[in-house]
Amino acid sequence: MRPAGTILALFALLPAVTRADDGDIGTFGPREAAGIARISGIAREVQRLGDWENIYEEMAPGVDAFWQQQGWNDEADRFALETFHEVASVPPWQVAERINRLLGAVRSRYALTEDQYLELQTRTYSFLGAMAWRHGRTLYSQTKEAVETRLDGEPFTPQQVARWTRDSRDVLDDARAQVERVSGEFARTFTPDQRDIFERDMESYHRRMETVDKLRARWAAGGWRPEDWGLQNDPLYRKARTAAENEADSDGPAVDRFDELAWARYVREFVNQFQLDDAQATAAWSILDELLGRAADYRRLHRDEMADAADDAQAYAKLQAPIGELFDELKQRLRPIPTSAQRNKAKRDLRPVDVVQPIPGDVPEQQTVRRVPRDDFPPE
Repeated sequence: MRPAGTILALFALLPAVTRADDGDIGTFGPREAAGIARISGIAREVQRLGDWENIYEEMAPGVDAFWQQQGWNDEADRFALETFHEVASVPPWQVAERINRLLGAVRSRYALTEDQYLELQTRTYSFLGAMAWRHGRTLYSQTKEAVETRLDGEPFTPQQVARWTRDSRDVLDDARAQVERVSGEFARTFTPDQRDIFERDMESYHRRMETVDKLRARWAAGGWRPEDWGLQNDPLYRKARTAAENEADSDGPAVDRFDELAWARYVREFVNQFQLDDAQATAAWSILDELLGRAADYRRLHRDEMADAADDAQAYAKLQAPIGELFDELKQRLRPIPTSAQRNKAKRDLRPVDVVQPIPGDVPEQQTVRRVPRDDFPPE
């Protein structure tokens, strides 16, 4: 689902196929071998992140919560989630162990024969090698950037993820096409019982991919959120969220949180205040469009309840609360968009006025005022 996650899941395992004891790799051609060599540094890059156990423990509950939010809860979905945890709990640089766990989970689920397992192993290695040949440079550069961002103590930004998503579109589309081809060819060896499991798994897989397509469209438009990757409890994002919550509301005009018509004015003023460029403005307006759609869906779903509660201020306020939370989400997701330079310029150009003081000596009718800036302009 995520560029970095796709890299780790599909490509950090590749050096394992160069080991003589990992099975028959005689079907590898020169392109596959070159692809593996091209991407062999990925595992070393990821290892720079340090203690993987802590990283996984921070990530795992968020992934579980995301899975649940999407409604991915049938038996095949649960198998996919369990397999994710089985593989993801192993550090990415332990490449042989990761790929063995992945293949072992499939072997157990389908009760594969020895011949079937060896064929799956060979097909998997060939698939990974071919993908590495075609897309290794893109994947390596994105992995390297993701690792360096983390090592710098910076959270990923929606703009960064939007660029990764656009740049990796061909990679992910190719990967999905190859998964369909390889799995379809391998399924020809299945018994009737194995085919029944396969059909259920593929049905759930296609349903998950439909959700992923929607997420990718939102990410490409600048609408990525940390919880999309299970990062809502990550220390970097907790720190960023705390800073955002402490930021003064002067990041935009005062707006009625429950009036969706006023949200566009907020975004317009935000774009103007920080002099966002075209790409940044597009991301801001895309976020607004998404949240307006969610607000409209909520009002449509609860229309009758709101009408019934019109004379009950407490009940009506409770029903309105999710609308206000959507506006709060709008503000939170807009805040990372301006660069430090844009924020600093906004400080110089738009410092808020705390008090207005007359300049001594002026007569009351012609008093000149001077602006006395506050010291609580929102931090970066």
